[in-house]
Order: sequence, then structure tokens, then C-alpha cells
Amino acid sequence: MQSILNRDTLHQGLSQVIGGVEKRQTMPILGNVLIDANEKQLKLTATDLEIQLETIISGQVQEPGKITVNARTFNDIVRSLPAEQEVNLALKDNFLEIKCQNSIFKLSTLPAEEFPHLDTEPDSQSVEIKQDILANMLNLTHFSMANQDVRYFLNGMLIELESSFIRCVSTDGHRLSLAEHQLANEQNSQQIIIPRKTVLELTRALNANAQSNITLHMGKSQIRTKIDNLSIISKLIEGRFPDYKRVIPEHNSIEVKINRNNLKSVLQRASILSGDKNSGAQFHLNNDLIEIETTNSDQEQSKENIPVDYQGDPLKIAFNINYFNQLINVLNQEYIITKFENPESSALIYPEDNSDITCRYVLMPMKI
Repeated sequence: MQSILNRDTLHQGLSQVIGGVEKRQTMPILGNVLIDANEKQLKLTATDLEIQLETIISGQVQEPGKITVNARTFNDIVRSLPAEQEVNLALKDNFLEIKCQNSIFKLSTLPAEEFPHLDTEPDSQSVEIKQDILANMLNLTHFSMANQDVRYFLNGMLIELESSFIRCVSTDGHRLSLAEHQLANEQNSQQIIIPRKTVLELTRALNANAQSNITLHMGKSQIRTKIDNLSIISKLIEGRFPDYKRVIPEHNSIEVKINRNNLKSVLQRASILSGDKNSGAQFHLNNDLIEIETTNSDQEQSKENIPVDYQGDPLKIAFNINYFNQLINVLNQEYIITKFENPESSALIYPEDNSDITCRYVLMPMKI
């Protein structure tokens, strides 16, 4: 195997697939990237047996061949090389030789034949959606996924097809995020749970400004898609996602309209004193005013008022300040609507204006 590539092109390709490498390696080969040089291009593949990332980059292939090398070491070397320079890759005596200007590196290899691949399965159905729509739906919901929860089905995101709608839903049991978009065509009803790692890789790969279409190929235990020159195959999480529709409050009667930027600024200042990720903030609601109060373990305190659109009885309710901050940070509309009922019930939060994507959020209250 021998190839000549542009350093920036090679670095971009490695950056696209490096997320598929197993960090805690159960097998040495899972720490490697497969380099497949053929004709005028190189194919780079990484997998952890749950997700497989594959990209194609252009280059001069002088001698076709396949080999695997440690992905992170290879990526670190390429990243350190001067920009826009030629990089020569050559397989010599079972070592991959990397040349760039006056630099020469030799990396140990493992045979390409040992590299595992995820087999593709037949589709249950395929859904076409614009890149920017899916990117924004994931951005609006991914932060509510659980992380290493014993309820394994919460460590991912629900993708639901129902009639002509596609929904992204995530929850960790304390909060819930939902984003919904109406598709051009009717779809068969289907629910799949995409692992957390796959959601994050999709979020990295999708272009939030690109309006080109991509296709999601959904199977019984797998999802596949191609984003530009990057192919993604991922296993699905087995299990039944909670009935999220039962969690969304429908009868909260206390409605408050809040300027999002004002609330964001106050919450950011209030969080300065809350070092604990589970710290709460108390919301004191009165006519045309919310007072947000925080207190930490050292009895340090912050209080700040912001004007709101509300007329009604006083209400005092507490929420996890970090959860509220994360929610506010993904929205960009001028005003949000927050619906309460009582200090023990969940709050329903959504932007006043929805565009192509309708989103709703549910926050469980805290006891302080």
C-alpha cells in the first residue's frame, strides 16, 4: 500500500471517524482505524462494534492495499503535521510509514483481515429529511439523555415516526425534551432508540445550515445514514421507551411569558454560586415578576428579579438550575412560555414561536 494525500484532507477524514474508536478497548483491533487504499481514494473505517463510521477521502493511490493502525496515534501525528502539505503513506515490513517534509513516523499495524465490520440489515422503512432539520432536532433534545443509567433505554434517544411526523424524544427521568417536525409524506408508525454515542456522532456530523436531504434507513436493530461522504451504521438499544405522552402536562393553568435572554442572563449569574450539578433555584412568582433565588452549602445567596407577563396568585417552586440553563441555551426565540400548576407538579416549557420544528420541555420540580 502506498498513497499521497493532502494533510488537511487526511486530518478531516480521521476527525470524521475517530469517534467510532473504542476508548476502553476490549480488543486491540478496536483501537485501530482501517485504511483501504483503492484506485484514487482512501476509505477510513472505525468501529466499536456498536457504531461504525466510514468516510472516503481523495488522494493519489500508487499501490492499493489495506492495513489498520492505532487511530488516536495516527490522528495525533497527522494533526501535528504542517497544514496543506503532502503526506506519504507506505506499508513497509508491517509498519505504516508516514512522511511529511522532514518528518518520518513508523507505526505498528494489525492485519486488515482482523478488522470487524457491522453487517447491514434490511430496512423496515427509509425516511428522507433535511440535514438542518435533523441537526436542529437533535440539538434541541440531546442534552436530556441519561448517561450510564441502569434503565438502559434512557441512555439514548427515541426516534418516532407517526403519520407524517418525526419526533426526537429524550429523558433522564427528571426532565424530558421533545422536538417534532412534519414530513412531506405519510410514514408507517415506528419507534427506535438510538444510543447516546450515535446521537452525539450524528450531532457532530450534521450541518445545521445545510438544506440537502439525507435518508435515515431504519431496521429492526439498526439505523444507517450517509451524510456527505460519511457513512454511519449503528445498532439500536433494545427495550421499550417510556410513554412520554403521559409525562407531558396538559392541564397546567398558570401561564408565564418570559423574555428568554433576560432569563438566560439571570440563570447564568445565579449558577455562579451553585457549584453542585444538582443545585436548585427557587422561583418566586408574583404579579408581573419572578424572583430567582439560589443558596449554596456555604449559605451564600443570590436573588434577582425579572419582569414577566403574569397576573395571578403567588407561586413558589424550585428547579435544578443546570437543567433550566441547558434548556434555555438551545432555544433562540425571543420569548418562552412556562406553564405551572403547583409546587409539586412538572412545568411545561416551550418557545412562544415555533418554526419548522415544534419543541416542548418538561421539568420536574425539586424540594429545597
